[in-house]
Amino acid sequence: MASTAVVASRAPSHAGLVASRRHLLVVLAALVLNAGRSWLHAEQSRAGAGPERSVMYLRTIFLNWWC
Repeated sequence: MASTAVVASRAPSHAGLVASRRHLLVVLAALVLNAGRSWLHAEQSRAGAGPERSVMYLRTIFLNWWC
């Protein structure tokens, strides 16, 4: 009879990184810059002097999809 050997594999004690730390910093910087820009231009948008809502929605969707 043939016998099969079972090799015990040890599961990692902690989860590894999905992306590099540099990627994390770039994504966070993009989000912070977008939030800061939105905060600075909020009054202009309320006054109707900014881009149309559809342009703002598309920009937001793109940035959320990208990040």
